[in-house]
Amino acid sequence: MGATENGSAAQPLKFLIYGRTGWIGGLLGKLCEAQKIDYVYGSGRLQNRASLEADIESAQPTHVFNAAGVTGRPNVDWCESHKVETIRTMLSAR
Repeated sequence: MGATENGSAAQPLKFLIYGRTGWIGGLLGKLCEAQKIDYVYGSGRLQNRASLEADIESAQPTHVFNAAGVTGRPNVDWCESHKVETIRTMLSAR
């Protein structure tokens, strides 16, 4: 991957991506392939912290991308009337 500003070798990138079936998550995977960046799609559920931690432990990524989320069940009105569920799904942080 080249060298950093101080001349040391840069760590190779490895991405853990959530949202495989969505538009953005799918594009992230395609971009990684095109740029020859190592990546895996996460299999854990965003509502289950232990499964996210297991994904991270297994993949050992340098970066995590969350492109998963609620887009409306069946529409945006659902997201408006179920704000807590929508926010919990969209935000997972440590």
